[in-house]
Amino acid sequence: MINIFLTSSVNYVARDIPKYLEKSPQKLKLLFVDTAAEIEQEDLQWVSDDRNSLTKAGFQVSDYTFTGKNKDQIKKRLEEIDVLFVLGGNQFYLLKQMQRSDCFDIIRDFVKSGR
Repeated sequence: MINIFLTSSVNYVARDIPKYLEKSPQKLKLLFVDTAAEIEQEDLQWVSDDRNSLTKAGFQVSDYTFTGKNKDQIKKRLEEIDVLFVLGGNQFYLLKQMQRSDCFDIIRDFVKSGR
C-alpha cells in the first residue's frame, strides 16, 4: 500500500497519521528531511514543532539533509528507514539540492515500494 500525506503543517495532524498506517509508529523509523528549511531566515519554531509532533505521535525520528549528499549516500540511508518526511520551507532550494544529488529515482522507488 502506498501512503502519501500532504500537509502544510504536520504539527496539526501528526497524531492522526498512525490510524492510516499498517504498523504502529513506534515500529517505524522516520527520516526527517529538513533541507528546505536550511536557508530560511525567519523564526524556525515550526521546524521544531513539526519534528516534535512526529516524535509525540510515536515515530522514531532521525534528522537528515540532502545537502552535500550523493545518490549512493541517499540510497543507503533510505534503505534503513520506513517513512520519509520532507519538511517545507524553500522548495527551490530543496529542488536544487535534490538535483545535485540526483536522487529523484531513488525517492520514487522508495514511495513505490510502499514505504
